[in-house]
Amino acid sequence: MTEQWCKIIEVEGRQVLFFVDYDEDDDLYQLHQMSRHNFGMSDIKSGFKEEAHAIAALESVNETTADRILNYVDDLMTD
Repeated sequence: MTEQWCKIIEVEGRQVLFFVDYDEDDDLYQLHQMSRHNFGMSDIKSGFKEEAHAIAALESVNETTADRILNYVDDLMTD
């Protein structure tokens, strides 16, 4: 990968790490969305067949994306 492969986005003092890697077992490029929560850590993965699509997804993440991830995981783990 020659392009950017990670971002850390902070929202209200909390951070989400977004990064792309390749999973040989699944033959997919994965966009990871990792965050820390009261209960521990989460790692949500989205898979892409083409590296360019994973990089495009990474480039499109922003504060709104990070906020949605944080709220989604918080809600999921507290219900």
